[in-house]
Amino acid sequence: MKVHDAEPKAPEIAPATPQRPRDNATIALLESWLEEDAKMTPEEAAQAEKELEEFLQALNRNRVEAGERPLFE
Repeated sequence: MKVHDAEPKAPEIAPATPQRPRDNATIALLESWLEEDAKMTPEEAAQAEKELEEFLQALNRNRVEAGERPLFE
């Protein structure tokens, strides 16, 4: 179950406007995650992908056991 195939790219952040204030704390958190991902070795990335796969399978299993449809294919 692959979630994404492309390398992560830093998103373009729209400038703050009076109608759309900038959430600096959230942006800083997301940027820190992107920086962490960029420093991962191929082995760490493979392990993270494996852990994500196991997590998504567990979510699907719980849903199926509760009579719901799985969310991730």
